[in-house]
Amino acid sequence: MAPYNCSLPCVEGCACDSGYLLYNNQCVPSQQCGCWHNGQHYPVGSEFWTDNTCSSKCTCPTRGGKVQCSSASCPAGQFCGVQNGKPECLEHSYGICHVHGDPHYNTFDKVTHDFMGNCTYTLAKVCSNTSVPYFNVEAKNEHRGNPQVSYVREVVVDVYGELPDLAGERSRRSHQREQ
Repeated sequence: MAPYNCSLPCVEGCACDSGYLLYNNQCVPSQQCGCWHNGQHYPVGSEFWTDNTCSSKCTCPTRGGKVQCSSASCPAGQFCGVQNGKPECLEHSYGICHVHGDPHYNTFDKVTHDFMGNCTYTLAKVCSNTSVPYFNVEAKNEHRGNPQVSYVREVVVDVYGELPDLAGERSRRSHQREQ
């Protein structure tokens, strides 16, 4: 409420009553507004990890106030991974990517593609910093004499920078690999 002797013109606007704050376009009790941590907002009662290694877990208390953090880790049988841009404890799982024929590719999401190009295709790899060890699996297609038909000439598996030769020859370091 403006003082009686205010000389400024009246303007239309909204204000919340004392003890309330504007939150998601509604006036709510201040203790229900959630928490801010490192520039990110978290709803009341939420839990979140502060790093991509899941070593510090924080909560936004149900009565509002300051974020409370403590050392933590993922439970047994789970690993720390980033999903939708946020660190989470995830269940260990697996998927199958299958390459066969001239060449048919069945992806992890069970979609089939036929790639007849004379090039290298990435079948699976680690894309970001996670607790999953580095690996990269590629299939190299080559034409069969007819530019409209190709086959998988070679599968390259790179784990920890080592390239084991799946045909039985000795392994070689990734920096020695032909590009």
